[in-house]
Amino acid sequence: MRDLEIDADLVQRLLTQSESRLVERKERWYDLAVAQGKAELAKDVLAFANTLEEGEVAYVLFGVQDEDRGGHVVGVSQPPSAEQVTQVLADYTVPPPRTSLRSVSLVGGEVSVLAIIPTAARPHHAVRQHTNVLNPSVVYVRRDRINGAATSQEVEAMIRSKISRLGPIVAQTPLKAGFVGQGHTDSNRTLVIRVTNVTESVVAGIDVLIDLIHIGLPQLTARERPLTNLALQPGESREAEVSLRNPQFYVRWIEEGPPARIKVSGVIDYGHHVGDRWLNAVMRVYYRDEDGFLHEITRELAIDA
Repeated sequence: MRDLEIDADLVQRLLTQSESRLVERKERWYDLAVAQGKAELAKDVLAFANTLEEGEVAYVLFGVQDEDRGGHVVGVSQPPSAEQVTQVLADYTVPPPRTSLRSVSLVGGEVSVLAIIPTAARPHHAVRQHTNVLNPSVVYVRRDRINGAATSQEVEAMIRSKISRLGPIVAQTPLKAGFVGQGHTDSNRTLVIRVTNVTESVVAGIDVLIDLIHIGLPQLTARERPLTNLALQPGESREAEVSLRNPQFYVRWIEEGPPARIKVSGVIDYGHHVGDRWLNAVMRVYYRDEDGFLHEITRELAIDA
């Protein structure tokens, strides 16, 4: 599916529609500062995601009254960011549904629009329990204007549909990561790295570390953290640069006692002769899979700094 265009014309059309299995209105955003608000968001998004058929999109409009109260635009202030929503869904659901969040200015105030987009990964489940709100043993679906539990027959139909679309499920690494280039100016050289989500689900909690190790003196090691707590939507990529200008190396040495002590010294100038500035760059990408297990992807590159 192409990227959604969420604009004022779309919102105006949605406002003419009654609430249904694809449209819901809410005056306020969920309170994502507390566990209950996060659980409520997860439950509603799960219900839409498990109901959508191919080609459909569901919308939740925040800052709009229920029809019973007039259906007027009242606006929202300080809606959450798309990254916050993605992180909550990554923490509370598996596989996380695909969403898009935009704000649109209308007469009456700012309307926050959360779109839920179908994927081939349903059924989507909760992975956290919240009393009277969210239950991991329930597959949520939406019927007309009400969210409820799917029957065993409905869950079986989702699984059969998933297998028919994807074929036998083969484990794969959800991220593609590596070095994609080196840049330099008169005063600085850089390494360019890229991480890409190659699945149909959100991958969150991604951390990237870069270790620079001197080839001739491997005890000289510098570490950078160019990306941390990153969440990537399906197909999304993120790049970052790591400066190679005067990396801060550290070396341990023993100060004779008594008692003997281990000391750590910083090293900036590590030579200017041929071979002195050859380094091994080791890229370590950490992420959690759908079951919460931590995985590592490692890539290496020899560079002349």
